[in-house]
Amino acid sequence: MLVVEDEWLIASSIADDLQAAGYDVAGPVGTVRQAAELIEAEGIDAALLDIHLSGETSFGIADVLVSRDIPFAFSSGFSKHVIPPEHQHRTLLPKPLDTRLLLCEVAQMTDGQGQER
Repeated sequence: MLVVEDEWLIASSIADDLQAAGYDVAGPVGTVRQAAELIEAEGIDAALLDIHLSGETSFGIADVLVSRDIPFAFSSGFSKHVIPPEHQHRTLLPKPLDTRLLLCEVAQMTDGQGQER
C-alpha cells in the first residue's frame, strides 16, 4: 500500500494505522517524484494519494496508477470538485482521516489482502 502524503505527522499516522492492521506500507512519500519512483521500483497493490503535495497535485500519479490498473483513493481537506473529471468516481477520504473509513477503503481496494484476521 503506497502512502503519498506531504504532511509528515499525517503520513506517519496513516502508515502506523495501516501497519497495525497488517498491511505492508510503501513510503510514505511526500512528492510526486518519490511516488513515481516507488511505483516503478516496488509492487504496489493500492495507494492513498493526498491531492495537494507541496505545490503539486497527485493527479499525474493517479494517471499512472490507472494505466497499471492499481486501485487508489484520494485524501484531502478540499472538496471533490478539485478532482479532474476522469477521476471523479474515485473515493475521496476527507481530512482529518477517520481510521475506520481509511481501513475500510483499503480493505475494499485490496480485497482485504495483507490484513490481519
